[in-house]
Amino acid sequence: MGNQEEKESGVDASAADSGLGATPQILVVDDNEDMQVLISSLLGKKGYRIITAGNGLIGLDKARKLKPDLILMDVLMPEMDGYEATHRIKSDPYLAAIPVVLLTARSDTEGKLEGLEQGADDYIAKPFDRRELIARVDSLLRISRYRRLLAQRNQQIESELDMARALQQKLLPDRTPEIPGMQIHARYIPMDKIGGDFYDFVVHDTGEERFLGVLLADVTGHGIPGAFFSAVAKMAFHYNQAFREDGPSLLGTINKAVLQYSVMGMFLTGLYICFYPDRRLLKYTLAGQCRPLLHRRSTGEMIELVGRGFPIGIKDELDIEEREVALQSGDRILIYTDGLTEINDDLDLFGDEGLKEFMLEHAEDTAPALIDALLDHLRMLGERDTFTDDLTALVFDID
Repeated sequence: MGNQEEKESGVDASAADSGLGATPQILVVDDNEDMQVLISSLLGKKGYRIITAGNGLIGLDKARKLKPDLILMDVLMPEMDGYEATHRIKSDPYLAAIPVVLLTARSDTEGKLEGLEQGADDYIAKPFDRRELIARVDSLLRISRYRRLLAQRNQQIESELDMARALQQKLLPDRTPEIPGMQIHARYIPMDKIGGDFYDFVVHDTGEERFLGVLLADVTGHGIPGAFFSAVAKMAFHYNQAFREDGPSLLGTINKAVLQYSVMGMFLTGLYICFYPDRRLLKYTLAGQCRPLLHRRSTGEMIELVGRGFPIGIKDELDIEEREVALQSGDRILIYTDGLTEINDDLDLFGDEGLKEFMLEHAEDTAPALIDALLDHLRMLGERDTFTDDLTALVFDID
């Protein structure tokens, strides 16, 4: 029986005892052939498939080729000892999840600590109790299987979230409308793969007058529930564009649609804006959304567009109103969701006033440059590259 030869035990019906389904494969790395035979016999009777190797170097090679379910590793071996082999296994991302049990005659604390520091999952001193060895192998294999199942499930969830994100992207406009006399820039950053913010446009040109409608909404919650809720609102907006110039009626129709699917207190805040570029007129209807900011760059004035409005999806009838404001050349309008101002759950860290000051400081920036600088500023304030909420911002510059 050569040390470098692969040896396999027989498999019997007792494999079902492990609760693992497919026959687990165990790699035994030990330079003592008698120990290889003993362990192969003990674990072979349990139905495990046994592979052997005579030292750490050969064991590492077989681990890479075979990807066993568990490794029993002797410590004192020629060419490469068990500590080094364990360290290399745990440093390899393709092998790191494989449980490694060190088998050694060393029972001192330093020896155990050294093995655990190299990444070993368990430690059994020689001579070992046969029942203890079998019990620990069974336990580690069971835990290993649960980890694999969890990893597979997580991978499946990630794949489904990727698909959900792709579908959600279909809800957003693939480009901003081209409206003479107006420059438009939009930015949407979900906090996770999918989010609850969305926006959309409706453009109408009768030949006598041009009109742009803009809907911005923010669903409570995140993830798949938020994405589903935003899809309902998006469909309601898409199929009720007969109300495109009547903000209260449009938002009221969306309210009735989402009320049918509201569960566990979910609702959304909304804002609908109507631009009439030829008349330099803006109409807006708030439904619990952040108040738009109008920066009159010709005078440096910052105007907060206030209005009465109740969130969508809570009551049968919305208590909302439409207001209007005259526009001037050089005006900049910013509409946004609260992820732009409420970072780190600290309303005082940036807030509405901080946003107004920032817009004043960057009055000469183009719309894309303004949003880029704002996002960089928020990342700096939050001390992280990601955000704690979905973030949507749209800038409209009047020529």
